[in-house]
Amino acid sequence: MASYNKPVLLDTNIIIYAVSEPFDLISQIKEIGFNDIIIIESIKKELEKLSIKGNNKERKFAKLALDLCKKFRIEEDPPITGSIDDKIIYVAKNKGYIVATSDILLRKRLRELGLTTIYLKDKRLQLD
Repeated sequence: MASYNKPVLLDTNIIIYAVSEPFDLISQIKEIGFNDIIIIESIKKELEKLSIKGNNKERKFAKLALDLCKKFRIEEDPPITGSIDDKIIYVAKNKGYIVATSDILLRKRLRELGLTTIYLKDKRLQLD
C-alpha cells in the first residue's frame, strides 16, 4: 500500500455521505494511504447550520456528521471570501492538500487546476 504525506481535505457532502450510508470514510482514506484528515471551519459551520435549520433528514445527518468531524483536524478558513468550494480550492492549491469529494462540479474545478482528488466510485474511494 502506498503512503502519502499530504493531508486530505474533506468537503461537506462526502462527510454527509459517510454518515448516511454504511461507509467507513476514515478506513477508506487510510486504505488509499493517507492519515491526516482535515476540514476547514466553514465545513463545520455549514454542518452546524444544517443541524439546526435543515429538514428532519438533513438535521439528523448533519448531527452525525458533526460527531464524525470530531475525529478530524480543523483548520482556519483561508483569508478569502467566496463559497465553501472556493475556500476548499484555495486551501488545496496553496497548501497542496488532496480533496476528498463526491461533488462532481467541485471535482471538475479541482481537476481543471491540476489538483488531485479522492472521489466516490461504486461506494469506494478512488484516488484521481
